[in-house]
Amino acid sequence: MSQIENKEFSGPSNLSALDRRDFMKYMGLFSSMTLLSNCSKKADHITPYAKEISEFSLKNYEYYQTTFNTQGFSQGISVKSFQGRPIKVEGNALHPYSLGATTPAAQASLYDLYHPGRVTNLKWKGQDLSREGFIEKMSQEVSQWGNGEGVIFFYRPDHSPTQLESIKRLQKKYPRSHWTSVSPWKKETTEIFDLKSADLVVSFDEDLFYGRPDALVNSRQFMERRMHAIQGKDFKLNHLEVYESTPSLIGAKADHTEVLRPEEIWNDACDLLDMKLGKEIKNPRMEKLLNLMKGKETVISIGRHLSSEALELEVALNSSDSYRAVQHDMPQTHRLFEIKSLISQGKIHTIISLGENPFEEELELKKVPLKISLNLFPNRTHNDSDVQLGESHFFESWGDLKTPSGEISLIQPLINPLYKTLSIIEFLLILEKNSSSVLEVLKNKYSSQWNEALQKGIISSSEKLTNFTSSQKTFFRKNVSKGITLKILPDPSVGFGEGSENPVLQELPKNFSKLTWQNALMLSMETAKSLGVQDGDHLKITTSHAETKGPVKILPGIAPNVILATLGYGEKDGSFIKKKRGYSLKNFSQGEEVKASKSSGSTKLALTQETLFTPGQEPVKTTTLPLPQAKEKKLPSLYPNNPLPHQEQGPQWGMTIDLTSCIGCQACVVSCQVENNIPFVGEEQVQKGRILHWLRIDTYRVNENTFFQPVPCMHCEKAPCEVVCPVNATVHGNGGLNEMVYNRCVGTRYCSNNCPYKVRKFNFGAYSTLQAPWSMGFNPEVSVRERGVMEKCTYCIQKIKEGEHSGGTVTTACQSVCPTKAIEFGNIRDPEAQVSLNKKSSRNYDLLEDEGTIPRTSYLKVVRL
Repeated sequence: MSQIENKEFSGPSNLSALDRRDFMKYMGLFSSMTLLSNCSKKADHITPYAKEISEFSLKNYEYYQTTFNTQGFSQGISVKSFQGRPIKVEGNALHPYSLGATTPAAQASLYDLYHPGRVTNLKWKGQDLSREGFIEKMSQEVSQWGNGEGVIFFYRPDHSPTQLESIKRLQKKYPRSHWTSVSPWKKETTEIFDLKSADLVVSFDEDLFYGRPDALVNSRQFMERRMHAIQGKDFKLNHLEVYESTPSLIGAKADHTEVLRPEEIWNDACDLLDMKLGKEIKNPRMEKLLNLMKGKETVISIGRHLSSEALELEVALNSSDSYRAVQHDMPQTHRLFEIKSLISQGKIHTIISLGENPFEEELELKKVPLKISLNLFPNRTHNDSDVQLGESHFFESWGDLKTPSGEISLIQPLINPLYKTLSIIEFLLILEKNSSSVLEVLKNKYSSQWNEALQKGIISSSEKLTNFTSSQKTFFRKNVSKGITLKILPDPSVGFGEGSENPVLQELPKNFSKLTWQNALMLSMETAKSLGVQDGDHLKITTSHAETKGPVKILPGIAPNVILATLGYGEKDGSFIKKKRGYSLKNFSQGEEVKASKSSGSTKLALTQETLFTPGQEPVKTTTLPLPQAKEKKLPSLYPNNPLPHQEQGPQWGMTIDLTSCIGCQACVVSCQVENNIPFVGEEQVQKGRILHWLRIDTYRVNENTFFQPVPCMHCEKAPCEVVCPVNATVHGNGGLNEMVYNRCVGTRYCSNNCPYKVRKFNFGAYSTLQAPWSMGFNPEVSVRERGVMEKCTYCIQKIKEGEHSGGTVTTACQSVCPTKAIEFGNIRDPEAQVSLNKKSSRNYDLLEDEGTIPRTSYLKVVRL
């Protein structure tokens, strides 16, 4: 790992460290080798095979339906496989909680599979074991358990029917065993909403569009309803009201947003319920909302972080039978503090951790004779365990998961295990002394629907949904703190920490802060001034029982005297991707009052966007209903307004991006990266502005409103980059694309300097040296660029060529994964194509149109109330 790490993070290339003496020495060596090679025997000509071998055809892709785990629930995905290797994740259009879209984490999951730092073997007290050897050792250990007294299981609470049945059988066999979890989402219940039929959606500090198992379907339903209204179909324009303490994706799309402290938001929700029940309460905000709700089908969501009673209050406010969920039975026998007490008393002889990291909780491990860990990556629990087991990636194992509404999705392996590893269900079967494979168990369980389940990725549920009811009890208000409140959320990129070993997610800019590779303590400008801190300054936060320190990031949209801290960082163990990054929130509690003070030192933040808005510029344009009948007249330009001549026949390609629909989730950014073999560059290179993403999401804050704007290459017809390239490396293709010929590029960077959109990326470092084994997931149809060349969005030229050859529909990587269908791509010569219809819309406009570049990528204005 050290060699890989040095190549990646020590600078653009090891060549840069050569001095003049070494350079002349190597030049002499290369000259000698050239002379010797001229004296050697001439090589024979190689002859290609005349007929394509089907096994090695690039067209011979296979697609499989499987399931990605999202906080214990299923997200249906379709995976593209080449020569037995999964290389690209797409959404499963048949899955009710995917609908053909994916989250960034699902897209990036290939980087977990091929990660060089995975746990790769089975070790028993330092001794490498075969699978058979481990089963024998484990059987001997289990035979001494008796009724299970003194055995603790820490398990990841996945909603897997097969896993749950195995756990219940083990609990019956070992009734005195203890079962618990340290996963932060273990107690959460996800309700089922129908946002497509909702006239009004109200969010009390809950982001329905991001970070939830149902985020994809929520965003699709809401935006479908909104777009139907905009297009004049039989729908009224839906309304979105958001009360939030920190920025959220749903808040960015709201028609009206109130920024309040968490305690104020909770009190407002309690007041709303009392006012609905007829109580006289003076709350102008809720009076206005209650009037807005009259005669409207309303959906109300409440953030679980606000109170332990949030679910009950949410159900009481909605008061409808349509708000249901599957009642999941998670067999948890003890809480964490009870487990700690048992360990400290010496009553525990065996700890088994299944996909968890409980040793971060500071347990008295010296009093436990045997500690067993099953993990995908090394962490503190793995390092401190006596038995260290590698967990199989979900691409390597069989399994099943439920959706929030009870349907069952199969987890189907796409590749044989790369290493000597076990899945959690396999491990549980070993404890049961069940010799059946997981495949055999699943086949017996789902025999009547097996083939259909493998093809569609979903099995209809016979489970009845539970209607949640509220006791209509009194919900107590909270005192509004005069001090500083700590709000804790999962990180937008790495979640609760499940993505912290993934370099693609680490380098994915966080939705609002645009921070990469670490977390920060985020606060408003008002709070920052009162504490005397600026971006990058270290801030120490303390309570009576905890203390931590992190860099400051000032962020608009945060309530005064609220500090937003995110999980997923601060661990001391792991690979170079994760180790010692950011700060930890160990021992801090949600919503508690903290003391904050400026600390010594500062950190240079790895940001991808420094400013949120440039005065005088309008990169994001807005409009209102009813829409104008004609487009705005273009501004006069000094440039000639004549496009380049195109081929008389054949398609002309173009793209539109609807900024009303775009929610800024960044699934398109990761999809583009994986599809086009775009390397990650590391924190130091991001700090230097050398991130290589071909597609970025710009975020703008204008008059308290937040806008997102995806920016790929514009593929200009009068491209400024083409006229300045001295070697004709960037040229105009027959289909209207601005193309890159990598072999011609000599790295002058004139094109990047001349591009007004700043979408061309120069490959400064030898990033392609960081390949093995990540290179196993590379797309074989896209070249891997070396250092010294310019690269950019190609409109997925490989997909275009495949579509032209087969006559099929061309869908770009960014378009295919978008949950709200904001991106349309196609032949603008086809008058029936959606992209052509969009370009004729009165909402259509070009970015920086006064530059006269005539871009093929255009935008649809944001429609606001």
